[in-house]
Amino acid sequence: MSNSENIGKLSLKGELSVSDAENIKNVMLKILKEFSIVYVNFSLLEDLDSSIIQLLYALCIQSKKENKKIIFEGSFSPNVKKRFYTSGLISKSNLDDEIIIDQISEKIRNVS
Repeated sequence: MSNSENIGKLSLKGELSVSDAENIKNVMLKILKEFSIVYVNFSLLEDLDSSIIQLLYALCIQSKKENKKIIFEGSFSPNVKKRFYTSGLISKSNLDDEIIIDQISEKIRNVS
């Protein structure tokens, strides 16, 4: 987390699954409470399951309720690309990182 200009940063790391979900949820809620803009970085994320994708949706829904902004950034491992593709967040599993960010941003932010 960071406090520069009321900007928070959340870096997702390793292989995240349902066993990590409660901890990640608590961190997400804390960071959203403290900052008006939150960057979520995927560069160190090796894999994730559907529970973590659901938390990303929930984070975006909560940010809308609180008039805060979520910005996705970073690069994506092949496993993360595959999970995003099978979950319907992106249109192809071999997209460039910038296109992935655009597609997941569009889908997740339009859920509420």
